[in-house]
Amino acid sequence: MSVAAFVLKKTMGASNLEITIFTMLMPVTSIVAIFATEWMRGRDKRGFIFWSGLIGRLPLAAMLFISQSAPFLVLSALAFLSGAIITPAMNSLLQTNLTRNLLGKMYSVLGVIITIAIIGATVFAGYALEHDPNAYHWLFAVGGVLGFLSSTAIARVKYRRSPFLGKRTLYLRHRPLKDVLYDSIVVPLRNNWAILRENRPFALFERNFMLYGLAFMMLLPIVPIFLVERLSIEYSQVGVALGIFSQVGTLVLLPLFGYIYDRLHPVSFSRWVFLILGFYPLTLLFCVPLAGATGTDPIVWAFAAYLIFGFGMSGIHIVWMLAAIYFARAEDSAPYSGIHVTLVGVRGLVGPPAGYAINELWGAHVVFIIGAALFWLATALMWKLYADLRAGRVAELAV
Repeated sequence: MSVAAFVLKKTMGASNLEITIFTMLMPVTSIVAIFATEWMRGRDKRGFIFWSGLIGRLPLAAMLFISQSAPFLVLSALAFLSGAIITPAMNSLLQTNLTRNLLGKMYSVLGVIITIAIIGATVFAGYALEHDPNAYHWLFAVGGVLGFLSSTAIARVKYRRSPFLGKRTLYLRHRPLKDVLYDSIVVPLRNNWAILRENRPFALFERNFMLYGLAFMMLLPIVPIFLVERLSIEYSQVGVALGIFSQVGTLVLLPLFGYIYDRLHPVSFSRWVFLILGFYPLTLLFCVPLAGATGTDPIVWAFAAYLIFGFGMSGIHIVWMLAAIYFARAEDSAPYSGIHVTLVGVRGLVGPPAGYAINELWGAHVVFIIGAALFWLATALMWKLYADLRAGRVAELAV
């Protein structure tokens, strides 16, 4: 969830369709990852991190002058596009600098530091927007500059082990344009399809993850719409919900989940995370009846839903960043991460529009029910996959 969606709805007066388009930007721009990672093969990933931060994050400084939803969406798309490139590049950098049995621990420590920063920034933004709804101008501009500085700092990290250099598959110089376009579009699709075909556990993992992702994407535009239109949430409450309740779960559980992840198979770990997340839309579904039954404000139950969301997402953050490294084994994880990120784009083309259509036809409660069902279907399929892996019915690649 993002404060930006609430800014669009509450301050800019964006329509439900525009909110849906905004929530589609991140996943849809992720499609570029499968092509970007093909260019990363055999190259230093740090250059991709720096230039993505420069081109995608620094332009957010222009938010100082933006007052309409259309240019706001354009700048947001640039920022999300940079993330689609930076994520697989960072994964490869992590892979070369950390041993596999330390990934969960180290990522959880980093996640706690990031979460503390997010809590402070989000709560501050909520109260700043409560005081002045137009404060988003400088809030997003500062965020863009800080995002660029962070990617610049990451791009300066040195490789400690083999950085997978020297096996480039794509070249630009001294080649006809049609060959460059073919190699940039067809080759990545062919190579990544080969990974899914040859690494069946990874393919099944991504299939199951797709169901979780569809639920997440369906809920993405509907939750801020529901909270603004049905519960009349204030900016200060948005800051508390997003900055405290959704993050405290991450702050509390991320170190524990990092420890557990290092000792469990990613499939086994994922099934428990999906199980937790199923209670998130159900709590939103019943927040008004629960408030009536207990004599409390419905916002209290919305906070409870965000707390559950934070618990589940603390596990998702770990799986999201590290599962591709596990399934890649001794190979460069960037193409695996590229597949993982690109499938977000596929979900983004389907999930938010489906959530929007269902909300317009039957209401948010139906979206919440379907979301919970998809979370728990993903849980059941991960359970089955883990049983098949243990029984040898699905064979994993050798290290």
